[in-house]
Amino acid sequence: MFNLSNDNSTVLQTVFDFNGESRQLGKELARGGEGCVYPLSINCKILTKIYHSDYLGDKERMDKINAMIKLYKSTPSLSKLPVAWPQLAVFDEQRIWQGYAMKAADGIKLSVFKVPKLVRKYFPEINRTDVIEILQSLLKTAEQLHSHGIYMGDINLDNFLVEPQTKLVSFIDCDSYQVSIQGQHFPCPVGTDSMIPPEHQGQNLSSVVRNVYSDTFSLTIICFMLLMSGRHPYEHIGGESISHNIRIGHFPWGQSIRPGSNGAVPVGPWYNWWSHLSGTLKGAFIQTFTAGSSNVSERVPLSELRKLLSQYKYSIEKGYLSNEMWPNQAKNK
Repeated sequence: MFNLSNDNSTVLQTVFDFNGESRQLGKELARGGEGCVYPLSINCKILTKIYHSDYLGDKERMDKINAMIKLYKSTPSLSKLPVAWPQLAVFDEQRIWQGYAMKAADGIKLSVFKVPKLVRKYFPEINRTDVIEILQSLLKTAEQLHSHGIYMGDINLDNFLVEPQTKLVSFIDCDSYQVSIQGQHFPCPVGTDSMIPPEHQGQNLSSVVRNVYSDTFSLTIICFMLLMSGRHPYEHIGGESISHNIRIGHFPWGQSIRPGSNGAVPVGPWYNWWSHLSGTLKGAFIQTFTAGSSNVSERVPLSELRKLLSQYKYSIEKGYLSNEMWPNQAKNK
């Protein structure tokens, strides 16, 4: 049934559940470093992630996925969240574990927000209030995961999909999340350097214990980037790598440094966009990315961030702030 070649590619036709019931797979939908994703041929809303041959002997990985499946079954509210969570283990004909099945997620990756041309393509009528709704959807689901002791860890723009019409954000690549169940702890061993909070920079992520503060830092970066057309909060003139800038905690916005000078933001439209954010939201970014860099308790909680986004939306709707995605001029003081 399975034809495993030397380059770790996997040619699949059929998978089996624990009871031996078979399902035919459709054409390969996506391929990554760990494995491939396929829809079921009879139901494209169900996907399977099949790991490459090099990963199939990883007992720790298999134990984690099985624990996540148990957590899903014991936590009914997880089924109501827009998360591509492992739901069912899948095997080959010899009952050898191959991966898992999950619900399909629809939408466009949030990484398109780094490229205005792509934003205009996929979201032709988008404005600031639309972005706020997207971020509120993202933060609400994150808070619900946190309430179950689930921490994402590997937070980056490619791991979220947004449906353009509904603004609903779906979470994908959930098999890397940090979970604990029945006394067993399974870490998130991966991460994107530009999204890792300062206290975890340079560490072996397999031994790091994520928490609400670490997720909050990374999710606040996501919020900033969507509102600032993909600009990372720790990018500045004269800085080193973003991960280094995160470690030293230099956030150039809201500082008395002239744009274009060393340590400041580049000359360009960035200041215009920053000026049109609400004062309280700017204050939250400044607090999380400066004082919150070295003191995790200073990071503005997700619940408060959602509240500030709602207030920002209200100000836009009242005409106090621009609803343009890319304002051409700075806000008049």
